Amino acid sequence: MTQADLAKAIGKAPQQVSAWERDEGIPRHANLSALVKALNIRREWLLLGIGPMQAEVAMEASASYRADPTLSAAKRIILRALEADLSRMTDEQAEAWFVSYQKTMDKLK
Repeated sequence: MTQADLAKAIGKAPQQVSAWERDEGIPRHANLSALVKALNIRREWLLLGIGPMQAEVAMEASASYRADPTLSAAKRIILRALEADLSRMTDEQAEAWFVSYQKTMDKLK
């Protein structure tokens, strides 16, 4: 995507997008939302460089897992609950949860 394409997608002048890329300014809140949507990236990644860049990476894996016909009803319920909880967590909270989860799973081996 070119600067001109991105500018058009978010309703800004190409010069504004160019200025952001040169660190000559930062996008305001509304512009951040437009950038996240236009580029299909996560806000946390754009602002802080934390976690995966693309929003759908985690959701695609989850969706394919949910579609597995061998998945039990109980596991489907757990998966939906985890997705809801994870969507409300910060990246730091999600990372701490995952470390705890890994320790629990290691104990079960």
